[in-house]
Amino acid sequence: MSLDNTLKTDKLMQVKTKRTVIIPKGTKHLSERLEALPVNCLYNKGIVGGGGTTIALTSNEKSLIAVPYKELIENKVAQSNQDRDLYKHGVMGVHGGVSDRQIVKYLQTAKVPKIMVTYDSIE
Repeated sequence: MSLDNTLKTDKLMQVKTKRTVIIPKGTKHLSERLEALPVNCLYNKGIVGGGGTTIALTSNEKSLIAVPYKELIENKVAQSNQDRDLYKHGVMGVHGGVSDRQIVKYLQTAKVPKIMVTYDSIE
């Protein structure tokens, strides 16, 4: 079978394509333009501005959010505990000192898991 014939099969045609979302200048928060982030989304906060983390944490989709600093995690967990109207799903912060057992327990009880981790804690 030649490569050309292989590429025409249904299985290989199910290639995921990149989707670019252009946010107009002057937008302060992504929530002004988006109700949800695309699945498997990566975005550059330095270019985009703010609001992506909040969209991920307030949506009805399961989310794993990797951030560079535990202070950001602690801030978002505190916000989610204070504003249950906006943050309908509990947020679990994972950084040094959080055990696998705690993560498993959270996943067993959370209807829509929202986990924030530091880059070092992804493993």
